[in-house]
Order: sequence, then C-alpha cells, then structure tokens
Amino acid sequence: MILLKSLRFCSLFILLPALLVAQVADIPWQDAKHKVFFRYQAYLLRQGLQAETERTWAAPKRTAQQRLQIVQSTEAILKRILEETVAQPKLLWDPSRKNLIRTVWGEEVLRGIERVAAALLTR
Repeated sequence: MILLKSLRFCSLFILLPALLVAQVADIPWQDAKHKVFFRYQAYLLRQGLQAETERTWAAPKRTAQQRLQIVQSTEAILKRILEETVAQPKLLWDPSRKNLIRTVWGEEVLRGIERVAAALLTR
C-alpha cells in the first residue's frame, strides 16, 4: 500500500514539468507586456535583417513554450545592451546603437541615457 502511494507521488513529479509546460500562456503578436521584443523585431526588419513577423510568430509548428523562450532570451540580450550602453557612455557615439535604443525603448529613454552619459563624461 505504501509502495503504491509512493509510486503515485513519484508519477506526479515525473508528470509535473510536462503539466507546467502545457499551461504556459501563449504570447500573442504585439503583446503589450513584451513591447521591447516586438519593437526590436520591427527594428530588425527595417534594417533588412531576419526577424519575427506576424506570420512566422503564428506558425503552427511553434509551441507557446518556444515563443516564451524566444521572447525571454531576446529580452535578456536587449537588457544587456541597454545596461552596457548606460555603463559605457561612449557606445552612444555609434549611430546604430543610438538608433536601436531610440527605436526599441523610445526617445525619452535615449535622452535619459544621453544625460547620464554627459554627466559621466564630464566628471
């Protein structure tokens, strides 16, 4: 009897990750919670680079878990780019970096980073 209960308990732990994956909410195209990701995709397309489009995003071969992983990994890279730019103000001298920040995060964020950069460079 105890063995049977422990087997059921073990089975639950084996199935639990699969159940959690199955419950991942799908991220719709242009989801407001992931504006940075979708603005970055638009930026890439304008640069003539490969990017997600509404069609590729909705491809039936992609699972919600895969979409979540794509968004999370891209947002982590973008966060690192923003942190590097704030930490190294001279990176703003690169017009492509400046354009990326303006397009993905907006003019206000760019102006804020420029003010921080000016303060750091003049001290």
